[in-house]
Amino acid sequence: MLDDNTYEIAWNVGLDDSSGNRIYEISYTVENAVKVYNDCAELYWKFLSDENQMSGENLTGRVRLPVEVKNPESFRVWGHGNINAYIFKDSNSQASFALNRIRSNEMFEIRVVTDENIYHECENISLEDRLETILSEEQ
Repeated sequence: MLDDNTYEIAWNVGLDDSSGNRIYEISYTVENAVKVYNDCAELYWKFLSDENQMSGENLTGRVRLPVEVKNPESFRVWGHGNINAYIFKDSNSQASFALNRIRSNEMFEIRVVTDENIYHECENISLEDRLETILSEEQ
């Protein structure tokens, strides 16, 4: 961890020459990333910042909700940043994304909103209505 908001992941690929391919799987949990409002709950997470120095292909990720939403229409997902990204709502408890290609200095973030508060242990609470503003921003 470089500071409270920045993590750096680095590895040595161990190749004998200067080129080659490797597949890496990185799994992590982000605590307190969800904010609960009066009328919705929101995860707004920047997976890659515009300071990202790597490039690559076929980057995928999943966001798993703690429980299934009761109403599938109350589960909304948006992606921002990379024009080659695909966003999927896989089920009533999971969303995923796929980026065909990422270049250095390109950012990618995902926004997941549920009308239902499925984050019962969340302590990041704001006593305001936010859903209409979020929907307006995503138009």
